[in-house]
Amino acid sequence: MGIKRKVRKERSNEMKKYCFLVGLSIFFLCFSVVTLFAEKPLSEEELFVSKCTKCHDAAKAKKLHVSKQAFLDTIKKMQSKEGANIADKEAETIAQLLGDPNREVFETKCSKCHSLERVDQKHLTGETAKKILNTMCIKKGCDISDEERKQIEKYMEYLF
Repeated sequence: MGIKRKVRKERSNEMKKYCFLVGLSIFFLCFSVVTLFAEKPLSEEELFVSKCTKCHDAAKAKKLHVSKQAFLDTIKKMQSKEGANIADKEAETIAQLLGDPNREVFETKCSKCHSLERVDQKHLTGETAKKILNTMCIKKGCDISDEERKQIEKYMEYLF
């Protein structure tokens, strides 16, 4: 009887180890799949486009130069509309982007020579944007004052 019990116990221990390893493998496989397919967070601009241009023209919203709070109030009204799927945190982010007081200076001054899409494409980081802005400001015909340059820099730091 003692040998049979010992053999059963060894088999039971082996089965437990096997089940543990299989369970652990399944856990890591699921974790890897979730990580692989996790969505990268959207930039503020991408968030604005994905949430707002389903119903509105982006250019119309961008032409408005009102406060962050005014944009937030408008977005809150939109949240109650059917199909508007905008979370409160997303509303805050979009309102921050559109209501930034430095945005108007950025758009007005930079779009005199470039499309804003080109500006977005060229500036992958805040430091790159700052260097390019400083280069633009010393070019002949540039009518960006030091105060406006600081406002543009501040907006670009937020944006990029």
